[in-house]
Amino acid sequence: MLTGVIDPAGSAAATPSQGMVMLRSISPIRYAIEALCQSELQGAVLAPSASEAGKLGGVALLRSGDVFLERLGVSHAYQEAITCLLALLFFHLLLAAILLVAMKPRFQRARPER
Repeated sequence: MLTGVIDPAGSAAATPSQGMVMLRSISPIRYAIEALCQSELQGAVLAPSASEAGKLGGVALLRSGDVFLERLGVSHAYQEAITCLLALLFFHLLLAAILLVAMKPRFQRARPER
């Protein structure tokens, strides 16, 4: 949410900074939330309620889950989001393995007891 995964106003920032764009593109939280939203709302038929319009605002009157996803700015399909999550997982595992090999822990040898 911090990096603008889903903007509460329902629209993306007009000109996000380069750092935020990069952070958003490597955020596993973003892809997980987008996959969850896609699986729950894609193709769903929503029953609008005028009584809830005051609580939820304009999104309470939407009739389709697809329109809801569009308003939230969810740009990836479910399979794309899962693929991105897997790619990030393998990247993080590879990076962790490289760092563990490069920065081996160094221990002092124990002296034998006399």
